[in-house]
Amino acid sequence: MGNTRGPVRTGVAANWRPEPADCNVFGNGVLTRFADNGGCWSGLQMTDASVRFVRSIRSFDQLSRPYRLSTFERDHGGMHVWIGGHLGRLSCAPNDPYFWCLHSFVDYLFEDVKDRTPAAQWTYPPNNRVSFAHRGSTRMRPFNAFLNRDGLDDEAIGKGYMYERSPYDDPCTTDAQCSPIGCVAQSRLFLLLFNVKEQPWFSS
Repeated sequence: MGNTRGPVRTGVAANWRPEPADCNVFGNGVLTRFADNGGCWSGLQMTDASVRFVRSIRSFDQLSRPYRLSTFERDHGGMHVWIGGHLGRLSCAPNDPYFWCLHSFVDYLFEDVKDRTPAAQWTYPPNNRVSFAHRGSTRMRPFNAFLNRDGLDDEAIGKGYMYERSPYDDPCTTDAQCSPIGCVAQSRLFLLLFNVKEQPWFSS
């Protein structure tokens, strides 16, 4: 992904030019980051504990609390602030490939909670509980063809994808299910049992 301090000059994002032109907010013409691992900044990163908390939630209302800034939204926002630079600027954040990694993970967690939650509990909070911009009946900026509450309806927004189950959720129970790099997905177990050769998914 490239260096995380200053103009990005290394990795796959080296010398990426931010778009549109008004996203050249740092005056250097390239993607920029200001990640800091020191002091309180490290507390902005998502942790196993924060992920476990999100996955313990069993209603959309609970996921939305506290209504002014939900814990889920705060944890996601912390990553924007921690990496900083373009990722810390709302209108320019998609310039950074970290944006897509972060939001894919947040979306995965959202879907995971939804899949574990009874349909009757997956409803938008009443308008009188949330700010105007986040009310279910308010237009979803900048996707003005939708209302905020449409985000809970995969069919309404034309969502056409699903997430694979995470290997993290398939703990090893036998030696045969383990590999030097961690647990082997259950769907691949037969490859080990029957000594079937498989192309490695990573390069050394």
